Amino acid sequence: MSARYRFGDVVFDPGAFRLTRAGEVVHVEPRVLEVLAHLIESRGRLVEKRTLLATVWGDTAVSEGALTRAVAQLRKAIGDDAREARYLETVPTRGYRFLAEVQVEEGGGRPAAPAAPPVPPRGARHPRAWAIAAAVAVLVAVSAAGGWWAGRDPGASRPRPQPRRVLVSSWIGFNGFPSFSPDGGTLAFVSDRTGQLEIYVRPLAAGAREVQVTSDGAGNVQPAWSPDGRLLAYHSMTRGGVWIVAALGGAPRRLTEFGSRPVWSPDGEQVAFQSHSLADLPAIPVVPATLWVVPAGGGTPRPVTRPGHPRGGHGPHTFLADGRLGFVADGVWTVGLDGGGLRQISQARSASDVLFSPGGTLYWSAVNPREGRILRTRLASDGTSADDPEELLDTGSDTARHLALSRDGKRLAFALASMSSSVVAVPVGADGMPTGAPAPLTRDSRGRKVAPVFSRDGRRIAYLTFRAGEGSEVWVVDTANGEAAQILPSMKVDAIALPDWFPSSDRVGVVTRVGDALRYLSLGLDGHTRVLTELTGDVGHARLLPDGSGIVFHSQRDGRLNVWRADFESGQLRQLTSDREGAGWPAPSPDGRSIAVELFRGPDTTQVAVIPAAGGTPRAITTAPGQHWAHGWSPDGRRISYVARHGGVWNVYWVSLDGEQRRLTDYRDVRTFVRYPSWSAAGDRIAYELTEMKADLWVMDLPE
Repeated sequence: MSARYRFGDVVFDPGAFRLTRAGEVVHVEPRVLEVLAHLIESRGRLVEKRTLLATVWGDTAVSEGALTRAVAQLRKAIGDDAREARYLETVPTRGYRFLAEVQVEEGGGRPAAPAAPPVPPRGARHPRAWAIAAAVAVLVAVSAAGGWWAGRDPGASRPRPQPRRVLVSSWIGFNGFPSFSPDGGTLAFVSDRTGQLEIYVRPLAAGAREVQVTSDGAGNVQPAWSPDGRLLAYHSMTRGGVWIVAALGGAPRRLTEFGSRPVWSPDGEQVAFQSHSLADLPAIPVVPATLWVVPAGGGTPRPVTRPGHPRGGHGPHTFLADGRLGFVADGVWTVGLDGGGLRQISQARSASDVLFSPGGTLYWSAVNPREGRILRTRLASDGTSADDPEELLDTGSDTARHLALSRDGKRLAFALASMSSSVVAVPVGADGMPTGAPAPLTRDSRGRKVAPVFSRDGRRIAYLTFRAGEGSEVWVVDTANGEAAQILPSMKVDAIALPDWFPSSDRVGVVTRVGDALRYLSLGLDGHTRVLTELTGDVGHARLLPDGSGIVFHSQRDGRLNVWRADFESGQLRQLTSDREGAGWPAPSPDGRSIAVELFRGPDTTQVAVIPAAGGTPRAITTAPGQHWAHGWSPDGRRISYVARHGGVWNVYWVSLDGEQRRLTDYRDVRTFVRYPSWSAAGDRIAYELTEMKADLWVMDLPE
């Protein structure tokens, strides 16, 4: 009789291919159990990723994302936590190690000798993390609205066995933005296999020939089929605007001078699109973005929605069967093409992509820090959610993006995206120019490392982590030895604003949301947590003032995106900008006299600008077209560090107050991006987020 393996309350019978936990059968995909079997057989030892891929998937061409998803499903099945691993340790960039002590039982259940002792898990935690967890738990307890759906816990969605899905991409890189042809037999999508983002068409029948539709290196994304199947509309990230090309290739024609995310109306007469260009592959909607519509044959575009109504960026969007538009903003909304009948049909704040089936079902992907799922819900006759959301797919540590539904409503295509990220620093001299190559400061590359910022004494960097299926966390890394410690635990709390150091260098400030309640927290390195102020309304990208007396942030309180200030002691709010096109992402100077902001100038360009700390008209100090995102200042306040996208790639730059500009990095990969460059207090280093995005393309059969 075959042996069984027992660890904790889990029993795995490899002969019967059966997994139980606490006596209950756990249903997972066969390959997940194959991964478990191999790890148990190699327990105590590091198993390289390539070994697992070769052993479990054999000759099947898959990316590391397939293994990452299998491990995420395995952890969920056995009740493990990647952050505090009891059973399965992740060895960053290398592979996995099974940690637990395993009892090997004969078929009848008689225990054999215990297996090799477990290897202690690695990874530093702050020694008083439980004290902080208790403080955050109090914040959760006093909130009346903790669910992403009004009055509902997203964890209460009805689970079902995972539906059948097929990997349709073979390139290990970026594959995304799928779109079904009207007959459902062909998929248009985007890939970077040539080093540029181009559009391809692939019949789903076995052995059919794939066609490359575009080849101009213009960053072509977001293809959408016309209802008759003859044309594709798409967005060019380099040239801007919406374009149309024959479905099998040819000379494209420009439909609009601006905008992205084209979607055809059911009758093929109009194309709806988002006002602002796509800045990068993560494709999170830009806050000022609104929805427009243009005749498919060409003509003058006209707006459908207005900035701030509803708040947030408008999109992604899709047509309903009755010709209205459904879109994501702060929740899910519908609107007529004349701008009338705006109504909210769901409060799913975690929604990213959104689709409506002809039968009246809403599909969306949940991409907040605690959720990596594809869900759906039936709509009532009045268009609102009729029942609790149903989980179709748990995507684990990956995120499902770019959902596409076949016309018959039977299949769903999507990209499963993964990100690897590090905090990287480039050394600079007194002239601000690099004196060496960029080098990573963090060891764990999972998820995203957002907004690194140096302490005033230069000894530490605080940053925010973001991983799908897990909470946002605040970490601190020692710049001398690379040791990292977590100071804000991952719970049902979202850290929604970037971390900043108080002048004493022993406390970090961050905004958290618990339900609808916003609070600015002071996180002490000694484990002491304090609530400094309660915040109300729309608060985004909050940054601490240098003297610790308050924060600056952006908000759509007046309809347009603008910069505001909140003082801790008085609780007073003041509007600092009143720009008609939009100003946001504030960054105070070291002396507190000025604030760098991002200034929107048209749908395709943002500029680095400066305002006095007391408020006023922004003065732009960059002038070139394209995206320029400010974040930090040199210690002497003479230069502003920012990231910019030129030639399809992102790099780190600085600009002086009189307009002198320099590039500090030389990244060239279209799926790599940099963010949040922060200058050290000594002026000798600039730290920033470096992230690479990969995505696989899948097609899933939808259950009835």
